[in-house]
Amino acid sequence: GIGTTLTVTGSTFSENYSAGFGGGISSFDAMTITNSTFANNTSYQGGGVYVYSGLAKITNSTFSGNRTFSVGGGLVMTPGLTIKNTVLADNGSFNGAFGNCFIHLGVTSAGHNLADDNSCASGFIQPTDLNGVSAGLDPAGLQDNGGLTKTFALAWGSPALDAIPVSDCTDVNSVAVTVDQRGTSRPQGAGCDMGAFEASFNTPPNAEAGPDQGTYVGNLVVLDGSASNDADGNPITFSWTLIARPAGSTAVLSNANTGTPAFIPDLPGSYVVQLIVSDPFVASAPDTVTIAVVSTTDFAGQLIVDAINIVASLPPDRVTTRGNQTALVNFLTQALAALQLGDVGDAIKKVQDAIERTDGCVLRGSPDPQGGGQIRQDYLTVCTDQARVYALLNDALDALSGGL
Repeated sequence: GIGTTLTVTGSTFSENYSAGFGGGISSFDAMTITNSTFANNTSYQGGGVYVYSGLAKITNSTFSGNRTFSVGGGLVMTPGLTIKNTVLADNGSFNGAFGNCFIHLGVTSAGHNLADDNSCASGFIQPTDLNGVSAGLDPAGLQDNGGLTKTFALAWGSPALDAIPVSDCTDVNSVAVTVDQRGTSRPQGAGCDMGAFEASFNTPPNAEAGPDQGTYVGNLVVLDGSASNDADGNPITFSWTLIARPAGSTAVLSNANTGTPAFIPDLPGSYVVQLIVSDPFVASAPDTVTIAVVSTTDFAGQLIVDAINIVASLPPDRVTTRGNQTALVNFLTQALAALQLGDVGDAIKKVQDAIERTDGCVLRGSPDPQGGGQIRQDYLTVCTDQARVYALLNDALDALSGGL
């Protein structure tokens, strides 16, 4: 009404009808519209908004699908109106003779306005205004895109995307416009978007739970999700879940909301752990890691077999003598036999004997020579061979001894 000030923020006017002026709003005095949508309204003139007189300000709003029986499908504008960062698309008259705008005597553009025809061109004269350019609104039209009101989303490739420098993400009074109609923060990209909708083409993050593992009962399993990532550079959070474990197991994850959770398997079998990571907007698809768990004796036995295969395959120039090579294989074979008999103590002794013949490079920097006092002669003469066998046997010893 006359003598009043109208303020509209974060609102949608849709499917309204007026036999006169302004299908959505008819203004005769001071008015401010920010972050609002006018869609599919109908009137005689000014299908979306009719600015008759007075100081009016429109910022970051979207007009689409509004119709008239005369002029100004989206807006009827007068010299009292200042408009900024606003999109007009597919507004017009039922007879097709008029388009988005009807400008009566003039209008003030503060820049970054877009109209998909040339009906606004006499008013949208700033270098940052776009006339006759497709707005690139989502073909789905007015819909629930989040927030409390329906909006027109922007499709990928829209010229309205990131069109407004951050320094100009303001209303006509130079006050920062920091959210869109839905309450989504502006900007989401390099700049703010024209219109009431700030698009976020967020790529879901990628969960990487790490490679499958094998271990033994009672050994601490530490998982590693550090390869998980977010293509948009957003921070991610972790959520791990133990989704499968052997019947009767009571194993539980610790630190399940970190990148490196852990658990101790208490029974042989298969344990499956799922990882989902989330950025501030969406969660990833799940990724899983499987941990195959065997008994300590089975685990140690396999490691001993691997060590036997390495030692037995070495050529003569990589061992002290063929007899010592055979002796080392015999130590390990005897350890296996002890495990099969259930004599874990004897198996540990045989593994320790084998370790003493392969530890010089790791402990002292070179193979132990013959006649070293309390230090046993190493039977393997190349440090790379020692390192492989030493690592296997130490892991076997740890498993048989209950870990460190």
